Amino acid sequence: MIHQFKIQIKEIKKPPIWRRVLVPDSFTFHQFHQIIQAAFGWEDAHLYLFSPQGYSSRFTISIPSKYDDLLVKDSRLLKLQDIFHTENQTYTYIYDFGDDWTHKIALEAILSGSSKEASCIAGKGACPPEDCGGAWGYENLKTILKDPKHPEYSVLREWLWLEPDEKWDTARFELEDAQERVAQINIRTKQSKKNDASTVKKREPFLGKNPKFNHPEVEIFYQFSGNIDRKKVHEIMSLPRQSLIEDMQTMLHDYIERYSYFSIQEDNDALSTFPVHALFVLSSLRAEEALETMLFLMKQIEIFEESWGLDIISDESWEYFYWMGKNQTTKLKEFILTPDTDPYMRCSISDTILQIALHHPDRKQEIIEWQTDVIDTLLANINNKHIFNKELLTSLILDIMIIGDTNILPLIKRSIDTGEVSSEEIGSFEEIQAIISQKKNLKYEKYKLHKNIDQFYDDWGNPF
Repeated sequence: MIHQFKIQIKEIKKPPIWRRVLVPDSFTFHQFHQIIQAAFGWEDAHLYLFSPQGYSSRFTISIPSKYDDLLVKDSRLLKLQDIFHTENQTYTYIYDFGDDWTHKIALEAILSGSSKEASCIAGKGACPPEDCGGAWGYENLKTILKDPKHPEYSVLREWLWLEPDEKWDTARFELEDAQERVAQINIRTKQSKKNDASTVKKREPFLGKNPKFNHPEVEIFYQFSGNIDRKKVHEIMSLPRQSLIEDMQTMLHDYIERYSYFSIQEDNDALSTFPVHALFVLSSLRAEEALETMLFLMKQIEIFEESWGLDIISDESWEYFYWMGKNQTTKLKEFILTPDTDPYMRCSISDTILQIALHHPDRKQEIIEWQTDVIDTLLANINNKHIFNKELLTSLILDIMIIGDTNILPLIKRSIDTGEVSSEEIGSFEEIQAIISQKKNLKYEKYKLHKNIDQFYDDWGNPF
């Protein structure tokens, strides 16, 4: 069935701000959250919750953390069909617990149909800027922008990135833009389901029970972190390669699917770090067939903020990308250009690509073309905050300077002329031109690559 919702921001009436969306009832509340974000034009930069009546409700629906009680239902597990049953049913959605953007959700109609995609079909009013102080702050902002003599007028215009003759249009709503953003969420949702179906066996419903593995021996990774017995690791590495890779992929998906459970197991550090073992094993096996699963994990990285295991996953992610993706650079390009991908993960891909060139000089031209293509795409989307990222562009310019020649100078100048490249990090164009033209070697560290599983654990601080 398809649910037709009208979602309106409360406390804003001139003009009202609302969106009408169609969403399959099989969507989870987390997916519904993503659809709402896309339809309105929010940046998905803050926490959120769903509930019957707001903060005072007897339970809320969100992504639980270890600090939450049992009255928080996991939005990644609960589906719309579990809550919405009758037309005219209402609910509350709150985004950003500082600004407290409170939305009224009204189920206008339950439609027959088998569509697996959401859509935005109507709307009104511009989405308020993030971090502007909630409904009161937004009304104050609108008042100031009507008065050029107000002392904060210029500051707010600059903060909103308004052009000299551009006005903040409170009534502006572009349906096509909203539909395009929602379409991107549909693509990500479909890919997530595809990954689940292709790489993971059917899950056990009990959150405290591990999935079934081809090799039960790998369950030791749920019991030990860096102090694991190295002999046990060697025994696991000697298991049949393909079935072991399948088990490690299952383990990575398990971390995502049961994160709400693992995050509250405060007395067991291993339950924060077992995916690290899986990534070590997959990288040591040079498991290129597991790249899609690893990319899926990295796309969910923002939900792991409570896990100290996130540090080692993030810090070493360039090498995981290297061993699983060095011969699949097209997929790495798709990942780095996926809208709203974590900036740190995107820069890790940039690091990986440079390391491929440094470790394989014969692939230099291939890597330069890869970097050029990505930079061109970023520049073409410089006004699209879901794709463009200043730090990523600067990182890519630095990398292409290291392995490039004078042919890349026009691209570098075009990038610098946008004003979106950090001159403090790369210097002026004249300095860059002199360095590249004189063929002075830019020194850059060729990262050490781990040759076997022991080296991964040695760097993790394993005493064995």
